[in-house]
Amino acid sequence: MWQEIVIGSFITYAVTLILTDDKGIMNKPIRWLRTKPRFIEYTTFGQKWLPVCRFCVAFWVSLVVMSIIGLPEMFLVVYGIAYFLSTQERR
Repeated sequence: MWQEIVIGSFITYAVTLILTDDKGIMNKPIRWLRTKPRFIEYTTFGQKWLPVCRFCVAFWVSLVVMSIIGLPEMFLVVYGIAYFLSTQERR
């Protein structure tokens, strides 16, 4: 079970990084999404646009990843590890 948690954590971290910080792959879909309804525009975390907020996106990505792996009850553990990994980046 710990192998699935580690793999899920790295997958969640990587997918969240691509969805929120990548300027190449996700640039066109994000521009398209921004023209859609305004109910997805703001979160409660500092008025960030939802697909830019790593904290928010990682939650949903971890839920999906762990559901695919088959351990949906462990998604909060994976979410925590992936979020910790994202705080360790040096910019």
